[in-house]
Amino acid sequence: MNEMITVKISDLKENNTFSELVPEMTTQEYDDLVNSIRKQGVRQPIHILSDKTVLDGRHRVRACKEIGIKEIQALSHELKEDEAIRFVTDTAVERRNLTSAQKIDIVFRSEDLIADLKSVAKERATGSFKGNRYKKVVSGSKEPHTKNVNERIGEMTGTSKATVTRMKRVKRESPELYDDVINGEKSIRGAYNELPSVQKNKPKQEPKPKPKLIIPEPEPMEPDEMKLFQAVDNLDFNMNQIIHYVKDNEEKLYEAICQTYDERPEFMEQAHKSIEVLHNLMNAYIGGKYNEQKI
Repeated sequence: MNEMITVKISDLKENNTFSELVPEMTTQEYDDLVNSIRKQGVRQPIHILSDKTVLDGRHRVRACKEIGIKEIQALSHELKEDEAIRFVTDTAVERRNLTSAQKIDIVFRSEDLIADLKSVAKERATGSFKGNRYKKVVSGSKEPHTKNVNERIGEMTGTSKATVTRMKRVKRESPELYDDVINGEKSIRGAYNELPSVQKNKPKQEPKPKPKLIIPEPEPMEPDEMKLFQAVDNLDFNMNQIIHYVKDNEEKLYEAICQTYDERPEFMEQAHKSIEVLHNLMNAYIGGKYNEQKI
């Protein structure tokens, strides 16, 4: 049963297992939190176990210590260790300031911890447990009902089953690339495509020659007329290319857009603005024709 209590900051303690599940705030995020608490106090209660272990809210507790706040409101929970891990996981994946990759990583870590707890409990029950050891579950190891597990993780973290599957493979095959993804240095798809096993299975294709823009020799004309002629010819050629490609390759085009947004967001933002300008110009022409017909 949950109970709202007032607890002394000095009585609270962190659990390294819970803390390692959830990424630390950046320096800027923590400074903003401290400033907010100075001005408005702690607006949301933290969550703790009955023994005063912090489940959720460790950064608020640290900020209170720094400011000199002595007490804080807390919701106290009676949970077993595996239940506490699930609570921390569920709370963390609902946070908007974490990336999809970080949320997936939290779920991976919690499932490894819970699997290990069950393993230790089984060994204790059979009398085969030796010493105080912590056995890490092999990352990416085969598990029953993988399809359903990946779908469930996707639903929890707001991603797709395919994204979770790629993330698992990156974790299993390249811890270095996995860390790059968690740190925001690479996208999940980008890291996946760099895996040697993925590169090996990619069919080798000869690069297709890019179509050359051929502009016929014009009659002698003024420089401004030449620029207009070239603009019209370029627009006609490129629009034909776009019309035919979009018509036959919508799914591939969407995948390409997603990947390019992950890897070159600034370029895609510029492309988006350019397309909007072109769309507005076309609407201006259509609107003008409509007004002419009314007249």
